Amino acid sequence: MPKRLCQPCANAVAAAWVAEEEGLLQRATGLRDETARILDEATSAIAKARAIGTDDAYSTEEALLSKTRRALARANRRHRDEVSRLDLSRWRELATLVRRASMPTMASEARRARRRLGMAQLSRLALRGAS
Repeated sequence: MPKRLCQPCANAVAAAWVAEEEGLLQRATGLRDETARILDEATSAIAKARAIGTDDAYSTEEALLSKTRRALARANRRHRDEVSRLDLSRWRELATLVRRASMPTMASEARRARRRLGMAQLSRLALRGAS
């Protein structure tokens, strides 16, 4: 396994990670609904921050991502009984591979994943230009 994945390989692994996460969330309906709400709010807030295009847009975006990470952590704790019934082994393996991505933003979000479902989708959102 290479130390860093090329961009096309990292994108393919990240897409598999997101797909695996979506499959897991389909079996955890309470968490799925809350995660969707959290990510929708984050998407609109980050899109507004990017549209402004000021010098502090990056720090505003980082603050929004941090807030979203905390919200996902709280949601996962609230629904820990649903999460405990899921087999997260493949999800974790894919997160480990995404950590080798050549894109620093995607790799850093994957490092923070731990057991928080929703982080794969957040890593996609965190990439510049994604909306």
